[in-house]
Amino acid sequence: MCYAIRVKYYVLLSDYGLMCYYNTDMAVTETIHLYLTWNYLPMKEMKAGLRRIRKSIKDIKKKELRIKFRKFHDDYMKPFWLKKITPRRLSVHGLTRRSTNDLESLHRKMKAFLPERPYFPRFLHHLKQNIFIPATEVLGLISTNQQLQAKAKPKQERRNQ
Repeated sequence: MCYAIRVKYYVLLSDYGLMCYYNTDMAVTETIHLYLTWNYLPMKEMKAGLRRIRKSIKDIKKKELRIKFRKFHDDYMKPFWLKKITPRRLSVHGLTRRSTNDLESLHRKMKAFLPERPYFPRFLHHLKQNIFIPATEVLGLISTNQQLQAKAKPKQERRNQ
């Protein structure tokens, strides 16, 4: 999750013409770092975190950069992340699982067992057998924020290795 959000921020900051000033102005670099680390704040501190970012924008010397950052902040960060997504869903503070590695693993498994253009009924059968049935256990662990445990091989398999 965090990585995907960081990538999204990088892309949008680039779209607003702000990433090209990274490392050229200390205030710009600090402001971008604040955006990139914002979702690590505890949920209750996220609004204050956005206010802190807004204050750091005032430290940027070039007026056109301040205007661009304010536009990014007011047109995107507040309406989308704060109001639509909400801090409750965005904050990863205190979570042991902060990424989408499980989802990436699922995509890799799907690619491994499916041909490029599968026959649809066969696709559904493989999806059920290889993804949905094993995934119910994984989804239960993810929803309770527990770590996944590798399944031990049966003794017979270990002896044959």
